[in-house]
Amino acid sequence: MNLLFISLPIKSTLYFIGVTSDLSGRILQHKQKTYKGFSAKYDCNKLVYFEQFQWIQDAIDREKQLSGFTAKKDKFSNKRKSSLE
Repeated sequence: MNLLFISLPIKSTLYFIGVTSDLSGRILQHKQKTYKGFSAKYDCNKLVYFEQFQWIQDAIDREKQLSGFTAKKDKFSNKRKSSLE
């Protein structure tokens, strides 16, 4: 089973989008901050959403799709914010 997941930090508007074949193990890694990176730095350990895929490539493609959407959303937000200043 291959999963795309989104986790959130408790006190922030940031979020982490990832792909795994072991969701419970991956969330445990986030909670224990096993790897020093984005999820550890911003404490992204609250699972808020996941999608299941038969093939890992489908999960990766969906991750890229969602990551691309968020980048466009952030670019739009920043552009709009700077035009208000």
